[in-house]
Amino acid sequence: MLEYKAGVYASVYATGLGQDLWVFLNEPDGVLMMTTATALGRPAVEGIEEALLARFGQGILDFRVKQMCGHMARQVMEAQGYRVSVQNTKIANGAPFVRGTKYQRRDEVMMHSFRNSRDSRLFALTADKNGSGLPEGQGSWSYYQPVKGALRISVLTMAKVGAVIAAIEKDGYFPYRLERITRPAV
Repeated sequence: MLEYKAGVYASVYATGLGQDLWVFLNEPDGVLMMTTATALGRPAVEGIEEALLARFGQGILDFRVKQMCGHMARQVMEAQGYRVSVQNTKIANGAPFVRGTKYQRRDEVMMHSFRNSRDSRLFALTADKNGSGLPEGQGSWSYYQPVKGALRISVLTMAKVGAVIAAIEKDGYFPYRLERITRPAV
């Protein structure tokens, strides 16, 4: 098990609850719940809310304990190969957490897809959401959706992700077409 670097939470961590919380977050189930929430695009601590309430009851509702739990979750997630993606994300459940941090894999590739106004099957991937590198004179481009993960990018574009990244670095975008998978009805 990792050694917790308590920092400003040393006094809270010194309690029995603090020690037990660290053990819980490092258990395979705790790690699995946090990584599953992350894979679903949610803050890591959202995945452990029910289990925390069931295991620690009212003790987890203390503001300083919740802060320390987030601090601990970050150390666990970073040890699992994740990095901070978005902080201070609203959590709808309301208890015990109101806000949390989203994580992403350190090696995760994230791109943004844009659709062309002249040709509805023509798309382009960019590294940024504003699409500043998209070609002009081919119609306008509207944001379509984010694309996360090297495998999804490769399947979507039918190109190796390295080639896609190289084209984006060179030209600012990577064009691709989405053809019909089935033939039209007759």
